[in-house]
Amino acid sequence: MRYINFHTHLHSMIDNTVEVRSLSTNDIAQIEADKLYTVGIHPWYAHQGNMEEQLNILKTISLQPNVIGIGEIGLDKLRGPTLDVQKRVFAEQLAIAQAVNKPVIIHCVKAWDELVRMKKGYDTGTLQWAIHGFRGNARQALQLVKLGFYLSFGHHILDSQSKALESLEAIPLNRLFLETDDSGATIADLYNHAAQRVNKTPGDLARIIEANFNDFFNR
Repeated sequence: MRYINFHTHLHSMIDNTVEVRSLSTNDIAQIEADKLYTVGIHPWYAHQGNMEEQLNILKTISLQPNVIGIGEIGLDKLRGPTLDVQKRVFAEQLAIAQAVNKPVIIHCVKAWDELVRMKKGYDTGTLQWAIHGFRGNARQALQLVKLGFYLSFGHHILDSQSKALESLEAIPLNRLFLETDDSGATIADLYNHAAQRVNKTPGDLARIIEANFNDFFNR
């Protein structure tokens, strides 16, 4: 079986794992030709530096074949510049994603209504959207899936008290990803735990997530 680590900030060097490493536009010197990446301007930093320059860097780097998505990008009401600033930078990055036909990986904190409105306003039906590190409740998860989002779950599913577990069990498996993000969890632990919760073998779950990966990234 092969693991898909949908969103990570670290290289684990684990065999039989496809990792998608998330970088900012300031980190593109770290890109290696034989690895997969997403690149984006995080909402926390949407006010730092020359934003026009950063967006131009993103436009250029997004054309590289191993930069397979735009992210993480999005909205955060608890940290970063004003929401209006975040929305402007988010919208610019959505336009880039549309132009290069690559999916977006979303960071969203307490800005769900705004995110949904932006999806409805900027999505022409061809852009794939995934929310990374999802840990909301099942009702919210099902609403987001109905709107076309994929959901990626991280180390919170290892916590027996987390709402993310009920969401993991509730959503269709063809909308599911798993990720380590910047946690100390291993992708193998996440697969084993998730497989148990959704009544699948780890191998069966791996095949489902690999199919999701191919669909999402148009591979």
